[in-house]
Amino acid sequence: MALPQGEYSIDLDEDVILIRIKGGFSLQHTTQLVTDIKDTVQSFGNQPFSILVNALAFGGALNDSYQVFEELNQWLNTKPMKGKANVMQSLTLKSLSDNRIPSRLEQNLRIFSNESEALEWLHSL
Repeated sequence: MALPQGEYSIDLDEDVILIRIKGGFSLQHTTQLVTDIKDTVQSFGNQPFSILVNALAFGGALNDSYQVFEELNQWLNTKPMKGKANVMQSLTLKSLSDNRIPSRLEQNLRIFSNESEALEWLHSL
């Protein structure tokens, strides 16, 4: 199955890591994204942080990519993460994420339909 090449950006808004993903992700793209997320989290040292993942334009990922996302979330669960907001409108994507990335269910996680409400909630933590 051919996926259009995925793109992502990682930005900071105070103590919130903003991750925007677009397109489809191969294992190679996912691995690079996860490396960049870990580097950003580590830049906080032991300081608390939150994560906002905007997946409105996410086109999906290959099966192996979900294992990499699961390992990332297991690692995040050992860090001082205050909360995570996922911005998505697809109930299918939410269900798929819940099934393939079960460690995210241990997080203070909320789903939003837009980035501004998600950011507002994260800044309130």
